Amino acid sequence: MNSSINCTTIQTGNSSGQGSTYAKYKFVATSESHLIYITPLSPMTSIGSTLKIFNPACDFISYIGYDYYNSVQRAYYNNFTIGNEYKFDVNNGFPTEGDYQICITETVPNDECTSGTIIPTASFNTTCNCDVMVSGSCVGATPSNISPYMWHDVWYSFVATTTTMTFALSPTNGSSSVSGIVYSDCSTYLGFIGSSGLTLNNLVIGNEYSIRIKANNSDGNPGDFEMCIRALTNDYCDNPVTLTPQAGTSCSPTTGSNIGATPSNNTYCILPDKKDVWFQFTATATTHLIKVVSTTAGFYPSFFVFRKKTAASSCDMRCIQSSIDCTNFL
Repeated sequence: MNSSINCTTIQTGNSSGQGSTYAKYKFVATSESHLIYITPLSPMTSIGSTLKIFNPACDFISYIGYDYYNSVQRAYYNNFTIGNEYKFDVNNGFPTEGDYQICITETVPNDECTSGTIIPTASFNTTCNCDVMVSGSCVGATPSNISPYMWHDVWYSFVATTTTMTFALSPTNGSSSVSGIVYSDCSTYLGFIGSSGLTLNNLVIGNEYSIRIKANNSDGNPGDFEMCIRALTNDYCDNPVTLTPQAGTSCSPTTGSNIGATPSNNTYCILPDKKDVWFQFTATATTHLIKVVSTTAGFYPSFFVFRKKTAASSCDMRCIQSSIDCTNFL
């Protein structure tokens, strides 16, 4: 029995002469979740349990989940009672009886959404660079009871500090693939983190969200990964706040602030040293009225309007109109 995810203690068994009967093993649960690894030794190529958990009187309790990696059966169950004794059985193997090994481990602490690792705001990147990475591993994880199933996944949680945040995942330490899903709770899907990452634009500042991650090695075994989270404010033209032009002459204003902003040093327009923030909109008419009103005494904002050179461009823009008049806003 191992009190971590590592197989430092291994039980050896032999099925010779076992025939159609099954060998019984027992253990005392040290965690609500355990993994049971059963490995055949040559010349045996396959062996496993009957995927059932029993109480000390050998009464059936539950079926358990399982999968195979490199001939190793990995069974898992997430509803043990700590301190209780449980039993399971092992078949006689294939194509011949022989030796095998059993290892029972606990699962990773962030195996379930309710125990997800909290990502501190200090781990958020506030520029386009990934200077801070969150490292993790799916080794010792079990699948969650949520689609897509059969992910040996781990969970994280974070509190949104901006309405727009981006997520990127990279396999590490020999892993070949990694992907993830962001939820508004433990089940409400928000977006998939694939090879191109994920940007969410409608987060609520102060709300908690969950991230579910699966990383695999090329042989299918769970692997390691790194995650980059960017909490970009609209201080950058890469991450503007999206506005929707309003119909008619009425106007419901959007609030904003340049407190904490940095200069963009834009070479296309004047005032490159001013602390600015960015917004974007898609024109719905040939003429639009843009009005910026200060809500701070003594603060006189100015603004610039840019046009993208192409629909796909981000900061590759030209200044087409500007207002630097502190009393007559466009």
